[in-house]
Amino acid sequence: MMARITEDVNKVRMYLGPALLYGINLVTLFVMVIYAMLKVDVRLTLYSLLPLPLLSLSIYYVSRMIERRSQSIQAKLSQLTGIVQEVFSGIRVVKSYTQEKAFGAHFAKESEEYKLKNMSLALVEAMFIPLMMVLIGMSTILVIFVGGLQVFEGTITTGNIAEFVIYVNMLTWPVTSIGWIASIVQQANVSQGRINEFLDTKSAIQNTGTRKGKIKGQLAFDHVTFTYPDSGITAIDDLSFTVEQGQKVAIIGRTAAGKSTIADLILRMYDPTKGSIMVDGISLQDYELTSLRENIAYVPQDVFLFSDTIEANIKFGSQESSREVVEQYARHAAVYEDIMGCRKALTRVSGSVASPCPVARNSGFLLPGH
Repeated sequence: MMARITEDVNKVRMYLGPALLYGINLVTLFVMVIYAMLKVDVRLTLYSLLPLPLLSLSIYYVSRMIERRSQSIQAKLSQLTGIVQEVFSGIRVVKSYTQEKAFGAHFAKESEEYKLKNMSLALVEAMFIPLMMVLIGMSTILVIFVGGLQVFEGTITTGNIAEFVIYVNMLTWPVTSIGWIASIVQQANVSQGRINEFLDTKSAIQNTGTRKGKIKGQLAFDHVTFTYPDSGITAIDDLSFTVEQGQKVAIIGRTAAGKSTIADLILRMYDPTKGSIMVDGISLQDYELTSLRENIAYVPQDVFLFSDTIEANIKFGSQESSREVVEQYARHAAVYEDIMGCRKALTRVSGSVASPCPVARNSGFLLPGH
């Protein structure tokens, strides 16, 4: 996903920017120059344009090579990005098992393959521009040779030959840029295909419900079975229970017994494989998804802090909460005294948050002026 968001989007941007503008410039200049050449002498124009069919064929074959190699490069880049993300996410595990060198060697090997793929693409592109220059040179030679014969015949003047040479030179950069534009277009084509794969992926949870408003709280599982689609593991098998409004229920069990799965099903992170879940006697699928989740308070088992103040983290999802409410919940979580103690220590030292105190980095709601 990160490779698509960064590298692939950038390649499409290059197509929509420079490649498109240079392409328009190329076509416009070609039309104007060839028109001017035809007005001077049709025969000489045809000879000077003789290498163009060969140019078209070379562009076609080289573009196909660029497209195939670009696909391979982008796929390898995605793999490299995935490796980096996994290693940094599990850096504590990597260090605990002293696997730094092993992962470093693995990354170096994958990076070498990525380099070789890029070198193969660079080789094709490096051969393309000289090929364009050779074809342009052939046009110049033909102009001088055929034009010289016509001068002897008296049909044109030496000035006309010089004029044609200037015209051919004017076409040098546009023709040379064809290779660069073709490379960008092919890479953008590959990248757009990868982006479309991402954009066309449909969510497994479809928000088709229309019911909104406050929920009273009755919850019923009716013969619910759930199997994780990726792993095929059945976490819940034929589960039925009813929780009335106002009741408190504790679900206990060993690790991987399905406790968190029940919470995820209530939030409609997944839909049951079999059976149904009812809230206030209405199926979850009939509720508008945003409205349903706004009525549910959820504390996940995976701890995650956003790079923001503690106040923003505590009232996440409920931005209208007052300072007093936030501080009250800090007391409930048994972190209020730690934050206050850290704040007092900072005030005595410097009155700023520039301190190694781990709590202070997120204690914005308790520090005046922050």
